[in-house]
Amino acid sequence: MPGRSREIQPFVFVDDATPPAAMTCCASRAIQSEVETADGKHFGKAHAQGRKAPTRPTVASYRIVMTLISAIRGADNLTEKQMITARNPNEQVVLDFFAGLNADDLDAVRSQLAPDIQWSPMVTGVPGYDIDSIFTGLLPYLRSIFAPGDPQQAVRTITSADDMVVAETRCTGAVPSKDNSLYENDYCWVIELEKGKIKKIREYLDIDKVRSFFG
Repeated sequence: MPGRSREIQPFVFVDDATPPAAMTCCASRAIQSEVETADGKHFGKAHAQGRKAPTRPTVASYRIVMTLISAIRGADNLTEKQMITARNPNEQVVLDFFAGLNADDLDAVRSQLAPDIQWSPMVTGVPGYDIDSIFTGLLPYLRSIFAPGDPQQAVRTITSADDMVVAETRCTGAVPSKDNSLYENDYCWVIELEKGKIKKIREYLDIDKVRSFFG
């Protein structure tokens, strides 16, 4: 109803579904606005028909909420990933590497790595990882601090020359210890291959974002 002030109520989903964990404050406000708008339409319709107005989000509102959550959690990144295609076998190896990481498929990740792989975060004081510590230290640690299924690396660009591939990714993931806040950071990966296997990884990122978020 025009001009009517309505208090935004806490979310109560009609089918008892729960939204994904990674919903930030800004996301919540945006979703609440959409729910209020959608419910406002139902309020006006109910009023015109002499029925009681709905007091919680309807199925239509719920669908709007879930659509927004999907977008907030990186649907745009998924579209970008789908648009990225390999132009040569080395680029495909790197794309398969990230696909394995995103799926938490350690066998798939391992199949892309050379036995003498060196994974080096380009951050002062942070040690590199070899084939053993990648799978016994690095990857288990990352999975332990993020929600199940996270983090996700969305490949935004990829280019290569001979046996060197450079990729830009956007990393996102919900962090339970931070009230399921969403970690987001941009990464650049310089990856050297030998005989179709990843031999060296140099990982660049905004370390200030990491320290600010987890500190």
